[in-house]
This record gives sequence, C-alpha cells and structure tokens, in this order.
Amino acid sequence: MSIRALTFLLPLALCSCDNDTSFSGYLTHELFPFDGQVVGWTFGTRDESFDHQIVQTFDPSETVSVGSEQRHTLRASRRCKPSVESCDEGFAWAYTMSADAINGVQVHAYETPEDGLVELDPPLLIAPPRSFPTEIAESQAVDGHDFESEWVTINARCDQSFEVGWECAHFSITSDPPGHFLSGDWFAVRGYNVVSFQRGYDTARWRLDEIPLRP
Repeated sequence: MSIRALTFLLPLALCSCDNDTSFSGYLTHELFPFDGQVVGWTFGTRDESFDHQIVQTFDPSETVSVGSEQRHTLRASRRCKPSVESCDEGFAWAYTMSADAINGVQVHAYETPEDGLVELDPPLLIAPPRSFPTEIAESQAVDGHDFESEWVTINARCDQSFEVGWECAHFSITSDPPGHFLSGDWFAVRGYNVVSFQRGYDTARWRLDEIPLRP
C-alpha cells in the first residue's frame, strides 16, 4: 500500500500574520467519526424509479479492537419510501472501517447478499492520516483489485435537500479491474461521516434525507 501525493501547499485562509505558513493537511479521521453512540442515517435519491430509501446504522457494540485500530461496522438496508406501500425491503450491505490519526481511513471488510462477507487484507486505504484535495491514495492487491482513492475537492452543502453549511469532502474511488463494490464517489463531512454516495455500479446518487439520528 502506498500514497502518491501531489506537492501542494495551501495558505491558512484566516492568517493575518506576516510569517510564511503552509497547510500540512486535514485530519481525515475527523471526516469519518465514530463517537461511541448508536447512529442512523437515512438516504434517498432523486431518481423516481427507485421505490426505497437506504437506512444505514452504526452500533458501537459491534466495534472490535485489532492492534491499535478500532474497527467499526456500518449496516445498510432498503426501506420503502413513505409514499410506497410495498418494495423489496431487506439487507443491502455492510462494511467495516477504521478511522484514526495513525493509519488514516481504511476499509477492512464488506458484505453483500451476492458476495457474502469479504475480508480485505491488506485493507483499502481511502485517505492517509493527513491529506488534502488532489491527493491520491493507492492500494494494491485488495480483493483482487488495485485501487486509487482521490480526494477530489472540498466544498459546501454536498447537494443536500436541506440547507446546511457543511464543508463536504469528495473522495472518488476507482478500481482496476473496474466495478468493485467499494468503488464510486463518497462524500463525507466532519462530525457526520458519509452523507452522500454513488456506487460505481449504481445509476443513482444517494443523499442524506435526514440529519443523523441518535437516541
């Protein structure tokens, strides 16, 4: 696993001093928080051909420690839209990831109805511990694929259906051969985790319909 980074210096936007200052990168684990509470996310799509929402949950009781890492599992299921009486509800997928200041953001396993549970050794690296837009993280020989994860940009709102002044980080993950389940576009926000996504094989972009719920 390696990281190919473009040499890129950003000024501190709010610096009023005369000294030269360079930006060493964002702490990427803050974009993918797991704070020890049960959390639920509800995603919808503007593609009217879909009759369901995606409900994703995180339960900290499933978190396991492996060495210095805390590995967290997110589980997603299909749920009928409020306006739809019947649809193909049920398990959609799960994936296990870690996000920390030592190893960055990694995916260690995923599960789908078609593939079952697939453990990734080595893991897929989404971002190193410190990163910034235009940086590319590379992962070789992961589940028979080579991956590139590019932090494309950071901008506002993530194109949500409600007005929230978020700074949204867009990661584009590609695989070779193409079409891996984990490939596609991921949009994450500091303090909220993934708030929008589009799988590489999916025609729909899924956006957060509701602010993440905590009991």
